[in-house]
Amino acid sequence: MSGDAARGAGATALRVVIAILLIGESLLTGTWIAARLPVLAAYPITVVGLVVVRGLVGAWQFAGGYVLLVRRGHPAGAELAAWSLIASAALLTIELGARLSPSSLFPSYRWPVIGAYWAYAIAAWWWIRRRAASPR
Repeated sequence: MSGDAARGAGATALRVVIAILLIGESLLTGTWIAARLPVLAAYPITVVGLVVVRGLVGAWQFAGGYVLLVRRGHPAGAELAAWSLIASAALLTIELGARLSPSSLFPSYRWPVIGAYWAYAIAAWWWIRRRAASPR
Protein backbone atom coordinates (compact mmCIF):
# COMPACT_ATOMS: atom_id res chain seq x y z
CA MET A 1 0.00 0.00 0.00
CA SER A 2 1.45 3.36 -0.97
CA GLY A 3 1.85 6.23 1.50
CA ASP A 4 -1.10 8.20 0.12
CA ALA A 5 -3.37 5.15 0.11
CA ALA A 6 -2.42 4.26 3.69
CA ARG A 7 -2.98 7.85 4.79
CA GLY A 8 -6.37 7.86 3.06
CA ALA A 9 -7.38 4.59 4.73
CA GLY A 10 -6.31 5.93 8.12
CA ALA A 11 -8.27 9.13 7.58
CA THR A 12 -11.35 7.14 6.59
CA ALA A 13 -11.03 4.93 9.66
CA LEU A 14 -10.64 7.92 11.97
CA ARG A 15 -13.65 9.65 10.37
CA VAL A 16 -15.73 6.52 10.97
CA VAL A 17 -14.52 6.24 14.58
CA ILE A 18 -15.37 9.89 15.31
CA ALA A 19 -18.78 9.51 13.66
CA ILE A 20 -19.56 6.39 15.67
CA LEU A 21 -18.42 8.08 18.89
CA LEU A 22 -20.72 11.02 18.17
CA ILE A 23 -23.68 8.77 17.38
CA GLY A 24 -22.97 6.63 20.44
CA GLU A 25 -22.73 9.66 22.69
CA SER A 26 -26.03 10.99 21.36
CA LEU A 27 -27.71 7.64 22.06
CA LEU A 28 -26.28 7.62 25.60
CA THR A 29 -27.61 11.15 26.02
CA GLY A 30 -31.05 9.96 24.98
CA THR A 31 -31.02 7.13 27.53
CA TRP A 32 -29.72 9.49 30.22
CA ILE A 33 -32.58 11.90 29.55
CA ALA A 34 -35.14 9.09 29.43
CA ALA A 35 -34.00 7.92 32.86
CA ARG A 36 -34.56 11.39 34.30
CA LEU A 37 -37.92 12.18 32.72
CA PRO A 38 -40.05 10.58 35.46
CA VAL A 39 -38.46 12.76 38.16
CA LEU A 40 -37.72 15.86 36.11
CA ALA A 41 -40.35 17.90 37.95
CA ALA A 42 -38.43 17.45 41.21
CA TYR A 43 -35.35 19.22 39.84
CA PRO A 44 -34.80 22.99 39.88
CA ILE A 45 -35.47 24.92 36.67
CA THR A 46 -31.74 25.30 35.97
CA VAL A 47 -31.31 21.53 35.93
CA VAL A 48 -34.38 21.12 33.71
CA GLY A 49 -32.92 23.72 31.34
CA LEU A 50 -29.58 21.90 31.24
CA VAL A 51 -31.35 18.60 30.51
CA VAL A 52 -33.19 20.25 27.60
CA VAL A 53 -29.98 21.80 26.27
CA ARG A 54 -28.19 18.43 26.65
CA GLY A 55 -30.97 16.85 24.58
CA LEU A 56 -30.53 19.45 21.86
CA VAL A 57 -26.76 18.96 21.84
CA GLY A 58 -27.31 15.20 21.67
CA ALA A 59 -29.52 15.63 18.62
CA TRP A 60 -26.86 17.90 17.12
CA GLN A 61 -24.20 15.26 17.78
CA PHE A 62 -26.33 12.56 16.17
CA ALA A 63 -26.91 14.67 13.08
CA GLY A 64 -23.23 15.53 12.79
CA GLY A 65 -22.10 11.95 13.30
CA TYR A 66 -24.66 10.58 10.86
CA VAL A 67 -23.79 13.03 8.10
CA LEU A 68 -20.07 12.52 8.77
CA LEU A 69 -20.56 8.75 8.50
CA VAL A 70 -22.93 8.58 5.53
CA ARG A 71 -22.11 11.69 3.48
CA ARG A 72 -18.32 11.50 3.39
CA GLY A 73 -16.71 14.84 2.70
CA HIS A 74 -19.96 16.79 3.01
CA PRO A 75 -19.06 20.16 4.53
CA ALA A 76 -22.27 20.31 6.58
CA GLY A 77 -21.42 17.03 8.29
CA ALA A 78 -17.95 18.20 9.17
CA GLU A 79 -19.24 21.48 10.59
CA LEU A 80 -22.07 19.84 12.53
CA ALA A 81 -19.78 17.21 13.98
CA ALA A 82 -16.93 19.57 14.84
CA TRP A 83 -19.00 22.20 16.59
CA SER A 84 -21.24 19.70 18.38
CA LEU A 85 -18.10 18.37 20.07
CA ILE A 86 -17.16 21.81 21.36
CA ALA A 87 -20.75 22.51 22.48
CA SER A 88 -20.86 19.19 24.32
CA ALA A 89 -17.54 19.85 26.05
CA ALA A 90 -18.68 23.31 27.14
CA LEU A 91 -21.97 21.90 28.41
CA LEU A 92 -20.18 19.09 30.25
CA THR A 93 -18.02 21.70 31.97
CA ILE A 94 -21.15 23.50 33.17
CA GLU A 95 -22.96 20.29 34.15
CA LEU A 96 -20.15 18.58 36.03
CA GLY A 97 -17.85 21.44 36.89
CA ALA A 98 -20.54 23.58 38.47
CA ARG A 99 -22.43 20.47 39.67
CA LEU A 100 -25.64 21.72 38.11
CA SER A 101 -26.70 18.43 36.61
CA PRO A 102 -27.46 15.11 38.29
CA SER A 103 -24.50 12.77 38.05
CA SER A 104 -23.30 9.61 39.75
CA LEU A 105 -19.68 10.48 39.02
CA PHE A 106 -17.43 10.48 42.06
CA PRO A 107 -16.67 14.16 42.90
CA SER A 108 -12.87 13.85 42.71
CA TYR A 109 -13.18 12.47 39.16
CA ARG A 110 -15.17 15.42 37.82
CA TRP A 111 -12.31 17.64 36.66
CA PRO A 112 -10.16 14.84 35.21
CA VAL A 113 -13.20 13.64 33.23
CA ILE A 114 -13.86 17.19 32.01
CA GLY A 115 -10.21 17.59 31.01
CA ALA A 116 -10.16 14.27 29.17
CA TYR A 117 -13.38 15.14 27.35
CA TRP A 118 -11.99 18.53 26.32
CA ALA A 119 -8.83 16.83 25.02
CA TYR A 120 -10.96 14.43 22.96
CA ALA A 121 -13.25 17.21 21.72
CA ILE A 122 -10.41 19.52 20.68
CA ALA A 123 -8.43 16.73 18.99
CA ALA A 124 -11.50 15.52 17.08
CA TRP A 125 -12.52 19.12 16.24
CA TRP A 126 -9.04 19.83 14.90
CA TRP A 127 -8.96 16.63 12.84
CA ILE A 128 -12.45 17.13 11.43
CA ARG A 129 -11.77 20.74 10.49
CA ARG A 130 -8.45 19.75 8.91
CA ARG A 131 -9.28 16.47 7.15
CA ALA A 132 -12.92 15.47 7.02
CA ALA A 133 -14.11 18.66 5.34
CA SER A 134 -12.07 17.78 2.25
CA PRO A 135 -13.66 14.99 0.17
CA ARG A 136 -10.34 13.20 -0.53
